[in-house]
Amino acid sequence: MSYFNLLKDQLTKGHFNANYKPRFICHLLGKPDFIDTKENIAISLSEVNPDKKHPYFMTHNTVFDVLTNRLGLVEKIGDSYKLKGNFSESQVSELKALCKIKMEDL
Repeated sequence: MSYFNLLKDQLTKGHFNANYKPRFICHLLGKPDFIDTKENIAISLSEVNPDKKHPYFMTHNTVFDVLTNRLGLVEKIGDSYKLKGNFSESQVSELKALCKIKMEDL
C-alpha cells in the first residue's frame, strides 16, 4: 500500500483521542519536502490546543512516537520529522482536506 493510501486510511479510519495526529500530518503537508523541526511542530500543535500546554510540553507528546514508531508514517531525521512518501499536489490537497475534517470532528 502506498504512503498516500496509508495516510488517507489513518485520517479516515484511525482512532483519535485528540487533534494531534491530523494537525501533525497537516503541518508537514504544508512544508517543503514535508519536513519540519520538532520545535515547529510542537508550536503548531499548541496553536490549536492553547488551553492544553505550552509548546515545550508538546515536544514530549506521544504523537511523535506514535507517528514514527507505531504507525511508520513519519521518519525522524535529526531534530526534524518528515512524512514518508512523495505526494502530488492533488494528493496533498486531499490529505489536507481530510485533516481539516478530522480536526473539526474532534
